[in-house]
Amino acid sequence: MTNSADEIALTSLLGENHIFQIPLYQRPYQWKKQRILDLQRDLLPLADDSSDTHFMGAIIVHEISENFSPTKKYDIIDGQQRLTSIYLHLVALASVLVEKQKDPSEAWELITRMILRSTGVGKPMILKLQPSRADREPMNRIIRDLLDKPAFTDIRMQGGFAVEYPSDSGQKPSGKIEANFKLARKFFIEEFDQGGEEQLANLRRALQFQLSVVLINVKDKLSGPKIFDSLNAGQQKMTVGDLVRNDVF
Repeated sequence: MTNSADEIALTSLLGENHIFQIPLYQRPYQWKKQRILDLQRDLLPLADDSSDTHFMGAIIVHEISENFSPTKKYDIIDGQQRLTSIYLHLVALASVLVEKQKDPSEAWELITRMILRSTGVGKPMILKLQPSRADREPMNRIIRDLLDKPAFTDIRMQGGFAVEYPSDSGQKPSGKIEANFKLARKFFIEEFDQGGEEQLANLRRALQFQLSVVLINVKDKLSGPKIFDSLNAGQQKMTVGDLVRNDVF
């Protein structure tokens, strides 16, 4: 039924030629403030100890890559909330790095390694995490604001840099994407004020190399909704409204 991988660091997930998208049957991003604060508390001891790790659980996906494509593309069956939260922290970290450092190259390297994916020479880059339809507009806006930072002007002008954003569904967003991005920025700014660039470097290391997951690839795409329902049976159930908004029927 599945192919399972060994425990891997986050950099092996978002740092490789992988694209992750949220399928239609999933509800929008919903993590509340306390979950974000818990994640940040988990990051701090990792920043202090490079030998420590924190296991984030399983990410269950179904591969939908095209034949012979160098990019592996996956639907996320379970793990959207965790992966989106980490992605928001990477974007927030890049935005704080470019504001606090004189040289924007480190922030740009983080963007092109963990946030955006090249689709080929002369082609636009795309987001490594393609959010649910209701979350596309706020996520697109956050990424645009990051890339429009004045420090990146010279870099963007080189080689006709462009980004292809996921199409906006026109749905009203929940506000969680923007709210949790602001919490992530606040966290990194406060850590910079206490520990400077060294602390930001330690937190980047923790995000990329010390958070780990197990990636499980489900072979049968029809199993996706069933597995999602089973895994989320003890949580808030999806409503008819959730299904209608996502064009499931």
